[in-house]
Amino acid sequence: MSQIYISIIICCYNSEEFVIETLESIKKQTYNKYEIIIINDGSQDGTDKLINEFIKKNIDLKIKYVSQKNKGLSNSRNLAVSLSSYDYIALLDHDDLWIDSKLEKQVNHIRNNFDCDLFFSDFFYLNASHKEKTRFEIANKKDFYNPVNLKLKKINCYIELATKGCFIGTSSVIFKKNVLIKNQLFDPNYKFLTDYLFFLEVAKISNFYCSNEILSYWRAHSSQATLKMSKIHSHELSNLYFSFYFSNLLSFIDKMKIFKKHCKLLIKILVF
Repeated sequence: MSQIYISIIICCYNSEEFVIETLESIKKQTYNKYEIIIINDGSQDGTDKLINEFIKKNIDLKIKYVSQKNKGLSNSRNLAVSLSSYDYIALLDHDDLWIDSKLEKQVNHIRNNFDCDLFFSDFFYLNASHKEKTRFEIANKKDFYNPVNLKLKKINCYIELATKGCFIGTSSVIFKKNVLIKNQLFDPNYKFLTDYLFFLEVAKISNFYCSNEILSYWRAHSSQATLKMSKIHSHELSNLYFSFYFSNLLSFIDKMKIFKKHCKLLIKILVF
């Protein structure tokens, strides 16, 4: 098998506090066949200055940097994909981190599972308020499943994602770019659920591979967009649940599971 090259995508908005730490976690990777594509989506803090300084200090790294007016995460992701040079795309949020061997381990997953198009893993919560330290621990304790044990072949994976919610951490994901040729890009109609929508669409046509290894760190902090804009997030999720009722890929039992979750969400929206 030929060498695997990876385009790493980072989309930034007011990221001055964490973006350099995120970029440093890429520099530490034990696998070095990659490029970095950074989209600064209209940051109003010192993000642009910090990124430019990082690029000047790291001329040995292949970095493509675009600073644009604020257009939203979906637009930024789609622009980054259009600028990518390689066959595999790795997503990394601007405030998350990778363990040093993240890419190396996932390249091995790719080599051993060439029938799969999207790869993800467990991730560790930084600054979490709950006792569970990883995403899969939470799934095990609260919902009684481990993603690594799910059926993740195409269609089956779509059903699991629709009925269980998004158990995939964005910063743990690597996917084949050619799924975007078969499929739509990141949906600009959703502000917060664009990654979840993308995973759902890819799951209709592709096999997924899940690793139980903890390969990334998700940072929980008070300024996070999903916390500040929870009402918009809830309404987007409600609209998504509603769309599931018309899916030919979901059984009546699947839709009843979603309906139960939808009712709980609607009560939460009405109360708050």
